[in-house]
Amino acid sequence: MLNECIDVVTKIKNEIISFLHHSHNIVVNDITIEKTESHFDGDLSIVIFSLAKEHKINPSELGNIIGERLVGNGYIRCFNVISGYLNITLHDKDIIDIVNNIWIKNTIFNFPRKNKKIIIEYSSPNTNKPLHLGHLRNIFLGFSITKILQMVGYDVITTTLVNDRGIHICKSMIAYMHTGQGGTPESTHVKGDHFVGDFYVAFDKMLKQEKETLQLDDDNLAPIMIEAQEMLEKWEKKDPAVWELWKKMNKWVLGGFEETYQKLNIHFDKTYYESQTYLLGKDIIAEGLKEGVFFKKEDGSVWVDLKQHNLDEKLLLRGNGTSVYITQDIGTADMRYKEFNVKDMIYVVGDEQCHHFIVLKYILQKLNKPYADGIYHLSYGMINLPSGKMKSREGTVIDADDIIDKMVEKSEEKLEEIGKINVFTDEEKRETCNIIGLAALRFFLLKISPKKTITFDINKSIDLNGDTGTFILYTNVRIHSIFMKCDLQIDKNMSCKDQVLTKIEKDLIMTIFSFKTLLCKSAEKKDPSLLAQYALTLAKKFNILYNNLPIIDEKSHDAKIMRLIIAKIVSNVLETIFDLFGIKIVKKM
Repeated sequence: MLNECIDVVTKIKNEIISFLHHSHNIVVNDITIEKTESHFDGDLSIVIFSLAKEHKINPSELGNIIGERLVGNGYIRCFNVISGYLNITLHDKDIIDIVNNIWIKNTIFNFPRKNKKIIIEYSSPNTNKPLHLGHLRNIFLGFSITKILQMVGYDVITTTLVNDRGIHICKSMIAYMHTGQGGTPESTHVKGDHFVGDFYVAFDKMLKQEKETLQLDDDNLAPIMIEAQEMLEKWEKKDPAVWELWKKMNKWVLGGFEETYQKLNIHFDKTYYESQTYLLGKDIIAEGLKEGVFFKKEDGSVWVDLKQHNLDEKLLLRGNGTSVYITQDIGTADMRYKEFNVKDMIYVVGDEQCHHFIVLKYILQKLNKPYADGIYHLSYGMINLPSGKMKSREGTVIDADDIIDKMVEKSEEKLEEIGKINVFTDEEKRETCNIIGLAALRFFLLKISPKKTITFDINKSIDLNGDTGTFILYTNVRIHSIFMKCDLQIDKNMSCKDQVLTKIEKDLIMTIFSFKTLLCKSAEKKDPSLLAQYALTLAKKFNILYNNLPIIDEKSHDAKIMRLIIAKIVSNVLETIFDLFGIKIVKKM
């Protein structure tokens, strides 16, 4: 969907709709217009194939009919029809009008409010270990999708569900009881989540040692695992001593999480805790059983039959009446619907849980819940290291805090390499390196489609000449330096005059113009990588203009004003995308 405020596009759309209706009795409500792909001739492309298919007309014939009409009425210079697309070339004056509309009216940045709420859940860590690199991909996806949806007009409520109960939590507690010697994060000068995470790793080592010593094949037969299982049972019975230790260790971890969130400027509108929600959903299961949606087996367990969806039967309640994880998700979804009156719920969770969310949606649909169709699993692939997969139990993950620190160190090295480190005071250097390091990290994890697995390479992520956030930061700094050096300052009272455009200028303007299209598509597909790749393209095309056409030294006053306005718009777009990604900007580097 392109911006209806841009006159030439609106005129072309209206002309096509009117022409098809009155001349061919074809009723069309909207026309899809996109920026023409770089390997075709043209400025804009009108999608013909779907329209032609719907009305049983040859796409080439329909494209030629529309193209000739637009040329005849003076809307376009020329056209070509290829593979179901009508590629049109605009008059230079109309392209300049596009620039002026963007510059004066901010047309590509304005969206009407949708009066629709969406709830998004992301991060959702366990309280037995610190946040790691995989969590960062989750957090950056959740943050950016929230901002993107908000920009296009949605009201977004951010939530996180802290997994603060279960056998994995008890493992850290048992290891602390065995080896902690009463230590605390304060006494050991270790951040709270790292402090507790070390005991989770220690438990795994103790378990392996016991299995080897006792020659056991089954983890569950090891004394330390039996001890952890017994502790979980005591927790469920609210044993005072167990709960006191559990609360203390959770407090340490949550404090550590909050420190990391503050570094990343992350906050949530609502935080849920599994210890407070794990019993939810039982009443809904009972209701479904009563209505015949679910069935009970001889052992008293409750199941749902999903064979009509080519899935197996799914357990909802065990024979002893205890719930399984999906029961809690059913209850939590219902609670959120009642609490926020929201029907659209996005869960940012790794792709290993795809089956879980498919089942959750089907179950809620069987229950005729009004929010069932709004369940959306924003899945994402794993992050691997060049050395292989990360494993929490073995301590081979990269902790979030550690990678943030390493990225900041690398950014300082990069500034030293290009001879820029001495332009900063010590305070400026710390702030700039922090911004550059986090920009590189966020962008690297967002530029790849969520569905794909990432191999994280710290050196590639911060390469000034690569497809990186650092490259885009540097391009934006270049634009700021133009205005610092230029003797001509522009403002909103200025506009571009009619003039002959170069191919480089036209290509850059039409790329700017496509920002709104890409933003809407990114929101629709819930994929920030589309915006990241667009930002790289825009930065590269601006650098082509910068390296081939004069800006500050341009002799023509009108051309100079136009190129300055284009440069400023490019900067505005890049900074908008960075804001959507949670990336700060620098004005020198």
